[in-house]
Parts: sequence; structure tokens; C-alpha cells
Amino acid sequence: MLATSEATFTLQPGVRSGATEVRCEQGGAVHAQCLDALNDFLTAESRTASASALATQRAQQQQESVRLERSDDSWQLLLAADMERAWAEMEYQLSRNFTQENRELLLESDEANRDFLLEYMTASERNRGVFSIVFSPDVRQSAQWLRLSLEQAPGGETRVQVINESDKNLTADDTRELLDRVAALLR
Repeated sequence: MLATSEATFTLQPGVRSGATEVRCEQGGAVHAQCLDALNDFLTAESRTASASALATQRAQQQQESVRLERSDDSWQLLLAADMERAWAEMEYQLSRNFTQENRELLLESDEANRDFLLEYMTASERNRGVFSIVFSPDVRQSAQWLRLSLEQAPGGETRVQVINESDKNLTADDTRELLDRVAALLR
């Protein structure tokens, strides 16, 4: 922690591997312009946070920050971060990477309920063979609406679960595929 007359800076390992989270608060509230000014300063001075990155790598080697686990008949993602940090990183990554209509698209971010609504076409749907298409009542390939729901888990972790908002069946393999995709963004 670094306290100045204008703001208080705190550094901690980020959700993503090799990342450092920098918070700048003024009077107990997040101060976004402060982070912009810090970024401009570091860029202009060509300085790096190598010591901080090294500390982050060491901390993350001790505990995996993103884990995929089987829970009963489905899969869940466990993030070694509190809800606020997990939400912020997922919102950032999904808004930048889930941008393809009918493939993987972020439709809605609901911070109050801590969930995301996605349009996502699973690999099982993308790879349907001719026979399954011909003998199916739905002959077109289409994406499903899937909700990623975040909840606080024991030990300060955040649990991410997939909720099917579509009429189509969602298998455990489909759930794992989506969570693998999200996990890859967070590593």
C-alpha cells in the first residue's frame, strides 16, 4: 500500500496469471482518473512493474487462481478472488472477447445479480453431422442463451456456474467447454 495526500494505492495479484491489480482510492471510493494518470505516467517514463509481476507470479504458483471442477453432474469454475474482483475481470474479458454474433456474444452484464447472459454456440452444435441435422426438428445450427452466474464460495473464492436459458439441451460437456473458454480468458 502507498498512501499519498491525493490517493491511496494498493497492489495485489490479479485474477489473470501474471497480472497485478492496482487500486486507487480517494476518501474510500475508487478514483478512476487516478489510474489513468498512473498509466500515463508509467507509459511516459517507460517504467515497468517487474517486481510486482514477480510477486504475483510467486503468489499464483502457490495457489492456482482459476480451477475447473466437477460438481455432481455438471462443471463449475472456481476463481481465487473475491466477488468484486472476479466480476470486474470477467466483465472486462467477456466484453472484449465475446463479440461474435451467433458464436459467442456477451448480451448482458448484470452487476447487481452478478451474472452475464451470453449467446454461445457449443462445439456439439457447431460440429453436428449431416445425419443429426437431417433427423432433427431444428435443421439450423444456432447458439444458445447461457447465463454465467457468480456466487461467493467458501475461502474467499468465487464460483461461476452455467445456467441454460434456452430450450436446447445443455450437456455437462457443453458446460465444461464454455467454462474452459472463460477460464482461458482469465489465465
